Amino acid sequence: MIKYVWKFILFIVLITAVWIAYGMMNVYEYAPREGASQIEPDPLQQTEIDRENKGIDDSYLIMIAGDSIARGRGDQSGLGLAISFPEEINQRPTEVLNLGADGLVSSELYGMISRPDLEEPLQNAEVIILSIGGNDLRRVAFLALQGEEITPNSMEYREILSQYLEQLQEVRDYIRNRNQDTRIILIGLFNPFEAEEISDYLPRDLQLDILFDWNYQTQLFMEQDPMSLFLPTYDLFKWNSAEYLSFDLIHPTQMGYRVLSDRIADLF
Repeated sequence: MIKYVWKFILFIVLITAVWIAYGMMNVYEYAPREGASQIEPDPLQQTEIDRENKGIDDSYLIMIAGDSIARGRGDQSGLGLAISFPEEINQRPTEVLNLGADGLVSSELYGMISRPDLEEPLQNAEVIILSIGGNDLRRVAFLALQGEEITPNSMEYREILSQYLEQLQEVRDYIRNRNQDTRIILIGLFNPFEAEEISDYLPRDLQLDILFDWNYQTQLFMEQDPMSLFLPTYDLFKWNSAEYLSFDLIHPTQMGYRVLSDRIADLF
């Protein structure tokens, strides 16, 4: 009888150890990175759409940079924004370099793309896709929760927006100094306020006013460069949030990434 008891105890201990190890791996995978300066120059995270592995010189190179949506968090396939990209574009195998990192804000994007090991990919990239700004705009929600009166004309909001646009300018100038012809696509925001309980502090109509102004100002900035494009996304999620957004109401589900990716792929 004692022998069976010990076997049962050993079984419980083993199951507990496996569960803890699994949990630690998930924590490591999804822990937010505090800034681009913290991103180590490890080998580039690479999604190989090129099934034949023909090499970067022969490939149609697409770079993805920015926050957790750039990274593809929420998509179990691991492809994220690249999920609908064709295997070949202009008779060249598609290759995707994904640099996305959780929690990234616009002030950290320059540090992400200016790594020395990215010099050659930047020069060769046909398309650079940026997802940035959601974490910047969520600062507005935090200010509202602290009792600040936030409107599209408030000084606090305009300052956050101005800093964001300045960072985008720095990033685009850096890219253009290395590649005059690459197409830069910036993904618009759908609603970074959705996950915050701020309706009592920032009513729904004001949330939308701020979101639409943010996207509009971003689009105006992108249109200053003939090879840059603002990609709207709000309409994709407005009536489909249950299917297209994960439980945190911030990151797309696999279906959400697919509709985003379809819209991007239509531009190729």
